Amino acid sequence: MYRLCRDDDSNRRLCEALDKSVGLVIDFYPQEVVCAVVLTGSMARGEGSALIDDKGVLRVYGDIEMLVVFDDNVDIVEQGFILKGLSDKATNKLKEIDVLCEVEFGPAPKKYFAQIKPHIFGFELKAHGKVVWGDKDVLDTIEDMNSEDMPREDAWMLLSNRVVEQLLCLEKVMGLKDRAEIDGAVYYNHCKIILDIATSILVFTGMYRPSYEQRAELIEEAVNSIDSDLVRSGLIGFPEKVRRWTEIKLNPALLDEYVKGLKLERGGALSLWKELVPFVKTVWIWETNLLMGCDRVSDERRLAEMVLSREGLSKKLKGWARLVLNPKISKNVSFFKHMTGNILRGSPRYLVYISSMLLYFSIPQLLEGGNDKDTLDFIGKNIPVRFDPGKSSNWQVARTELVKGWQVYLRNAGV
Repeated sequence: MYRLCRDDDSNRRLCEALDKSVGLVIDFYPQEVVCAVVLTGSMARGEGSALIDDKGVLRVYGDIEMLVVFDDNVDIVEQGFILKGLSDKATNKLKEIDVLCEVEFGPAPKKYFAQIKPHIFGFELKAHGKVVWGDKDVLDTIEDMNSEDMPREDAWMLLSNRVVEQLLCLEKVMGLKDRAEIDGAVYYNHCKIILDIATSILVFTGMYRPSYEQRAELIEEAVNSIDSDLVRSGLIGFPEKVRRWTEIKLNPALLDEYVKGLKLERGGALSLWKELVPFVKTVWIWETNLLMGCDRVSDERRLAEMVLSREGLSKKLKGWARLVLNPKISKNVSFFKHMTGNILRGSPRYLVYISSMLLYFSIPQLLEGGNDKDTLDFIGKNIPVRFDPGKSSNWQVARTELVKGWQVYLRNAGV
């Protein structure tokens, strides 16, 4: 039995859920097509968050994330669409055994592992990935790497992904009625971005470690090592948050107590959501300056333009090509018009990241009735795909388009 989380009873139930999920894949594919199934993410590190509630239901915060490893001759793009359906089926199957958990299968060719260059996912995969079915040696071809090898751009993108998730979370918070209380998933999302702000800082300071506990131990030293009084002052109190939320992540019973203790309604939930914006802004501006090789540029839109202008042409073209191959996108009536206007401006990934970050920074002001027309116009021009082009543009529509785009063509896009 694997160690997926700290609590023994929850771990036993999680292992059962893992076996059932893997079984769906193995039953679906011929064995000559699938080489292995690899568990990744926090559960592979034994740092999953799961809690058995008063009704005996196992509530899992986060996902069971797995790579399905295919023979090199298999069409990986096609398998990505198939695995999305199997992921949904596995998620629903787990409800039958009283386990509430999202299952996510992603496709990878066998040759992928030998080709992995140093980056956060590859480092964690090498250190903690678990082959739960098939070729036990499939991870051995990953080259050795050190924390100092982690590319800063990778950490910058990690922070960007977490911000898109914050925009998704805001929809849940805004949808609350005034007297409704927010559920544990919203708090878990809050936890997740705090821990990955820390991850991003640690990569940029050359102190990254693959486990949450190790990162919590090092975050204060990392912040103090930053060569900027302005950045350090903007992160006062942040290391304490990281240590507290790491404890909650590893022991979700504390999360349950935290939720019951706060009983936040809509206004309080918005305050909780907004409190991290200054930390993210401080870190993003600092990191983007370092990536761009500039110093003390504080204007977010100027930095955004610099990021887009320095993205390589091959990355831009490859990103748009993947969208053309996605039937959910290419059938969109406005897609090719937007592609023509933006193909040389930036890849869909970077356009979503930049636009989401700028919107995230503006939302606290917009929620107070303020106006940021220039930023919203900038975002409107850079949204890669409009799923509802008939709607007049405002920040809520922009948020919906960016989140949906991230879900459809960026999240779990395969390797």
